[in-house]
Parts: sequence; structure tokens; C-alpha cells
Amino acid sequence: AARTSRTRRRRLSDAFGDIAFLAHRGAMARRSALCARAAAIAAVVVAVASTVAAAPNACTRNVLVAMSSAGTLPLRGGKNATIGYYLDELTIPLMGLQDAGWNFTFANPKGNSPPMDPRSDAPHYFSPLSPPLADRLYARAHALIASLPGLAAPHTYAALTDDVLAAMDPDMLYIPGGHAPIVDMWNNAELGRILLWFHDRAKPIVALCHGPVALLAANITRQPWVFAGRRMTVFSDAGEANNEARWGAKMFFYPADALAQAGAVMDV
Repeated sequence: AARTSRTRRRRLSDAFGDIAFLAHRGAMARRSALCARAAAIAAVVVAVASTVAAAPNACTRNVLVAMSSAGTLPLRGGKNATIGYYLDELTIPLMGLQDAGWNFTFANPKGNSPPMDPRSDAPHYFSPLSPPLADRLYARAHALIASLPGLAAPHTYAALTDDVLAAMDPDMLYIPGGHAPIVDMWNNAELGRILLWFHDRAKPIVALCHGPVALLAANITRQPWVFAGRRMTVFSDAGEANNEARWGAKMFFYPADALAQAGAVMDV
């Protein structure tokens, strides 16, 4: 088992370099919330690695990144929180894919540049156990998002019709985290159609942190929910309680509860 684990880490290292080292360090140490975040992102890196290995050839490797248009989360009592995507949750998996030769297509509800949660714009999220690695990855993350014109001007979900998706033939759907999916993804019928397109073709769907709440969109146009009975994880209610204390207001609903009520088997 130890030899297999070392071989797997070596293969990841050959493919992803710094990203693989982050995966190993995050998975091995969960002594803090930041380490737990690193371990969660490590799971995405491993999923990405498996998808890279399964893709037939480099010419067809394309990931559709489904994002939010929201930068504000409405809270109870008329308050609002500034939110968006989390920088590390978007860029760390994309770095691994980029190193493996993949292309990216971005989409969100409105076709606007997705807002980043300013709270996530910090090196320590990238590797709590290795500041030099964190600094390298943080710098690369900003260089990456600056180099992606599709991120600044994404497709709308509505523009990605089934015919367009068939022509694109993306290999994987990735939904990064941050609170933004709670605002305009879980309730978006066009995203639901896109999720079903991937599901019906047995293409990988990878969602991180708050991202899995977007899977509820598939329940809008097809019932029963195609993800009912699936084991999944999402940002916990306990974690949301910490955010609510920081915001001074309660959320309208919690992703873990909503997914469980829809029929997911939750592990949070």
C-alpha cells in the first residue's frame, strides 16, 4: 500500500509539479481549517488527474467551467455579503489541467466577468504548510486568470445549447466554490440542462466547496433528481455559522441541508 501511494504521488508530481505537492501536503495534514481546505482541493486535483489519464488525446481535452455572475449574497434582515468565487478553488485545479494541456471554456448566467471573493485573494489559502509554495501558487493564480480572456467574457448558460455543447464536446464540467453558487446557480434552469447533458453522456462533473449546491439545478427540468442517492460533500453548516457571525446576519438556506433534502447522501 505504501509503495502504491508513493507511486501515485510520483505520477501526480510528474504531471502537476507544485500542484501535486499541494495535494500531498493538504491530504496529509488536516490540523486546521486551511489544511482541510487544501485537502479538499487535493481531492479535486486527484479527480482531475484521473480525467487527464482517461482523455483520449490532447486535441479533445476541454473543460467547461460553470461559474456564477453574483458578487453579493442576500442575507436575512435585509443585509448583504460580498462574495464571489474563491481564487484558490478556481485556479488550483485549472493549473493542473493547464499543465496537462487542457483548454478552458467559461460560462455563467449573465456572461459577465465573474466576481472574485476578495477574502480569497491571499497567498495563505494556497498552502498553509509551505509559505514559499503558497507564494508561487498565488502568483501563478493571478497570472492565470489574467491570461484567460474567456474568464473576463464568458458564455451565458443559455448560449450553450445542446447543439453548441455537442460541437464543443467538452470532456469535463468543473464548478468551483465560493458562496456565489448559492445565489444564481442552484436555481438556474439553463445550468440544469447543461448538467443533464454531461450526466447523460457519463462525462465527469467535479464540484468543490459550495459548488455542489449547483447540482440542484438539474432538478428543475428533470425529476426525480438525477443525483439523488449520490454520496457527496459540501461546505458545512458549522462553517456557515462562522461566516454568519462575521456577517452579522443569517443565510436564507444552507447547501448541505438543501442537498440532503433533495436526496443526496451527505458527508460533511
